[in-house]
Amino acid sequence: MRPVVDPDLPRDVREALLSRPGSLTSAYGEPPPAPPAGGLTGENAIKSLQAATVCGFLPVIAAPALLGRAAGLAVGAAAQAGLAAVWWSSGFWMFVLAGTALQLLSFAVLLFFSRTKDERAELAHVHHGRYYVEDDFATGRMRDWFGNASPSRLMRRTRKAVSAVLGSDVQRAGLLADGADEDGLRRQEWEIAESLAALSRIGRQLQATVPAGRSGGALHDAVKPQRKALRESMAALRQRVEDLERYADRVRGADAAYRAWQAQQDVPGIDAGTRALLARLVENEPPVDGIDDRPNRAADRADDLPDQADDLPDRAVNRPDDLADRPGLGALRDALREAYEAGPPLTGDQSRLRSTS
Repeated sequence: MRPVVDPDLPRDVREALLSRPGSLTSAYGEPPPAPPAGGLTGENAIKSLQAATVCGFLPVIAAPALLGRAAGLAVGAAAQAGLAAVWWSSGFWMFVLAGTALQLLSFAVLLFFSRTKDERAELAHVHHGRYYVEDDFATGRMRDWFGNASPSRLMRRTRKAVSAVLGSDVQRAGLLADGADEDGLRRQEWEIAESLAALSRIGRQLQATVPAGRSGGALHDAVKPQRKALRESMAALRQRVEDLERYADRVRGADAAYRAWQAQQDVPGIDAGTRALLARLVENEPPVDGIDDRPNRAADRADDLPDQADDLPDRAVNRPDDLADRPGLGALRDALREAYEAGPPLTGDQSRLRSTS
């Protein structure tokens, strides 16, 4: 499962953390080790070797890029002249030997100055606790504590619903409510992940306390209130996820209506093209009474065709009643209204949902 990252982190930090999920660890476990200061990475070594190869045999090209134009040209020209003199006086193989020696020397120098920390490993260490990985969510093996839906399964359903909304055509067209933008949905996803990870941690602690394979007894009676609280909390979170899934289903319906509406926009264009073609054909016919003025009439009718694409208002889901009741727009209007009505939990009225987390 793809990690869930705190949406309050800068976008570049979030992208860096998601680019290497294997370096992230559970929020309730040990943080990933900090990279050593002045460490080397494979990427730095490869780049240093590539630059050193150019330095060894074509220093007049490499030196200006490394030392600056003026100094680089002077040093590079001198080194290139020395290599040329070796080739002229001692032959090709001595030139290869001298170039290889210069390459190795350049590689050592470049490698020394390219030492740096692994930035992504550093971010994973610094921001530990502000991302959740698959291990943070209990699986179905703890069903006895959480009921029918495990935290891991609910998190997957949340990710699927959020991805469905963010990947929809109506979202990209700006037709959804303000809370359905990427920031709002990612915050919903993060809040659900926080709650599910916390419940998973509590459930695991209780499971470690109560001996496995035993039913009844004072210890089991003592944890009954905790078990009940866990199940009630999971039921509330399950309702929140179902609300999000219901909204995603409405968005899928709006997507289908939007694609159907877009397909209808091609019809006027085809009709106008056909009329223009007929007009050109008529122009090539011999003049006959009542026919020679048809091109102008056909062009006039083509110009009168409505451009329905301009009639769709921006952010229509916020104002579904503003959509003109014209052919092809009725289904889209109704689908957007349904998505809008299913979306209050995403547009600010979150008190009911947050109280259960």
